[in-house]
Amino acid sequence: MAVYVDDARNPFRGHLMCHMIADTLDELHAMADAIGMERRWFQPRSFPHYDLPQAQRRAALDRGAVPVDRRGIVHVMRRLRADPTFVAAMHSARGETTAQAADPR
Repeated sequence: MAVYVDDARNPFRGHLMCHMIADTLDELHAMADAIGMERRWFQPRSFPHYDLPQAQRRAALDRGAVPVDRRGIVHVMRRLRADPTFVAAMHSARGETTAQAADPR
């Protein structure tokens, strides 16, 4: 199991941001807590992640997060989307029921 941070440098409100994802939501939230991220910054909609300013990226790497480039993070996301356990947790984090998750609309 691992936490991953990409090398994106997207400008947002005066900061350069990257993305943090993990093999499980528990690991993701544990790392976020460890590096001082607030739970309200969790973004479950597109893919469960946190946007990190560069200082928190460094803190995550110092605590064992795996650095990945754009292709690497996409590879991890594809792998996780193929994992039924992760997909169920992802839908739960979004507040979706099983029936809502199955509806492609």
